[in-house]
Amino acid sequence: MRTFRIQAPAEREELLLVCKLQRMNCYAELVRRLTKGESANSVSRWVSSLKVEGAAGTWSSLYWRKHILALAKHVRRAKDKLRTRKPVLPETEAVAACVEMQTLDLLDADVIPKSAAQVSSHVDKALKQIDAERALKHACYSQIERIERLTELEEKLQFLIPNGHKEIQALVKIADSMIEIEFGKKWLRGKLGNMPQAWD
Repeated sequence: MRTFRIQAPAEREELLLVCKLQRMNCYAELVRRLTKGESANSVSRWVSSLKVEGAAGTWSSLYWRKHILALAKHVRRAKDKLRTRKPVLPETEAVAACVEMQTLDLLDADVIPKSAAQVSSHVDKALKQIDAERALKHACYSQIERIERLTELEEKLQFLIPNGHKEIQALVKIADSMIEIEFGKKWLRGKLGNMPQAWD
């Protein structure tokens, strides 16, 4: 049974880098050099000296290195899977095919589509903007509405709702917390005759 998991942004970016290389004519040679044990730096210098067509022709050696490092990681995994005896290197074609299968599996197993990823980023941004004061204000408004509905119901029924006083106590606690935040802010700004202490 296929397992699905949410990939981290760095993992997804790494996967896209490898996919870019797989569409290039020099991909087979990149895999061959990495399979033989050449370093990512060496392969990056070699490929950046080629006149690759398209946007990749303008890439710097550092940007090539970023792509090659991602590919090298997948090549190492493929070599570990395919190697039967330690001194014997697997065939380049087999490594390339294994890397392709690995990337396809990872792309398949990624449960977040682009639309969901955009929503996720908006949610993360919104969560960063939420602080204790905003959360308490929202809770205060909700509790006031709750008490208003409770009061309307009591007027219609002509008797007090059991435990209704607990809703008022909850609002009082929220108000107390908001007052603490207000006093804390004023104290930190030196508006209550006190100056913030320097902590060691």
